Amino acid sequence: MFIANPIYDVFFKYLMEDTALASRLISNIIGEEIVDLVVYPQETTLRVINYYLSVIRLDFKATIRTDTGEFKKVLIELQKGNVAFDITRFRKYLGSNYTKADHVRDGAGKVLKSLPIIAIYFLGFELDNIFTPVVRASHYYYDVVQGQTLQVKNDFVEQLIHDCFVIQIPRLTDSMQSTLEKMLVIFNQTYIVQGDNKRLSVPDVWLQDAELKAFLQRLAYPLFDEAMQNQAEAEDELVEELDDLHRQLEQKDMALEEQNKAIQAQAKLIAELQKKLGN
Repeated sequence: MFIANPIYDVFFKYLMEDTALASRLISNIIGEEIVDLVVYPQETTLRVINYYLSVIRLDFKATIRTDTGEFKKVLIELQKGNVAFDITRFRKYLGSNYTKADHVRDGAGKVLKSLPIIAIYFLGFELDNIFTPVVRASHYYYDVVQGQTLQVKNDFVEQLIHDCFVIQIPRLTDSMQSTLEKMLVIFNQTYIVQGDNKRLSVPDVWLQDAELKAFLQRLAYPLFDEAMQNQAEAEDELVEELDDLHRQLEQKDMALEEQNKAIQAQAKLIAELQKKLGN
């Protein structure tokens, strides 16, 4: 069967707007049970003119059931970028979430306070020295004086630090041993239809998998939606334009480098002539 390629911003956003599917995917990524997930009424797409396309960001507020049976509210910030560029763009979005607050119930009733943040990054490029497709970067508490790890959590500290999960799309494999691997297989770019990057051709047998079926059906719809198809084509056109611009800049840089080499050679020759004349 054919499905829309979720590496495209428009298809990725459409997939994650289904909160039931988003909840299942995020829950398996972070390894926590999500009992409630709400999309924040904002989404930011950053169009980068000086190479490359975009970073799309979706924010969720989630209620998680912990291993101890307690419930906690967290902010989940999900970002997708297709090419490595200045990390400050990811940090800028993360920083804005540290200013958000929500009502949380404690012993004194409801209070307004900042929520812990979990960041999830879908990357359309590979990290140099990390070869696994899914990485968790987690924090821990350490007693510097005694030199030992502390098995505690504190609200004040939790609001200042965060866990993050990184999915390297180019490193995804065909393995479907775990539920997470099954869900992430829909991002595997080895299934791209030749000549049409907007579509993936995936095995029909995947529809028989209960955990995959809803994701496949969700991503099949955009193939028949003219507006979403036009948006995907616009993404392709923008990439081509930026690629052309990048090549032009590279050619100018090469021309300037050759010009600088010629100027340096000329300056060296003049210096040698002056030295001979001085003798």
